[in-house]
Amino acid sequence: MTTMIAEHPVSVAETNAEPLLPVDRCDRCMASALVRVEFKDGRDMLFCMHDFRKHESKLQEIGARAWNADGKSIQFGLNQVDFYKSNTPSVGTKELDHA
Repeated sequence: MTTMIAEHPVSVAETNAEPLLPVDRCDRCMASALVRVEFKDGRDMLFCMHDFRKHESKLQEIGARAWNADGKSIQFGLNQVDFYKSNTPSVGTKELDHA
């Protein structure tokens, strides 16, 4: 099954990725990985939230795609609280709601 998103055909299987594991680490600093980024050539990198935010605008500019720790596709440009509320309900949003 193929759906049209922003005039680019994307298969349903491509909208989700394998969930990250607790042992997965950021490729930049070795912190716990929270985001998987895939480049157009098929390579991927894992990022902690700090490094993802640091490089987010460039990743978006080059057309990379990103998934949260649960394997759900994420949007670029969300602030950290919005990122957790919309993408990782299992991460403990109660603490974030009171921040």
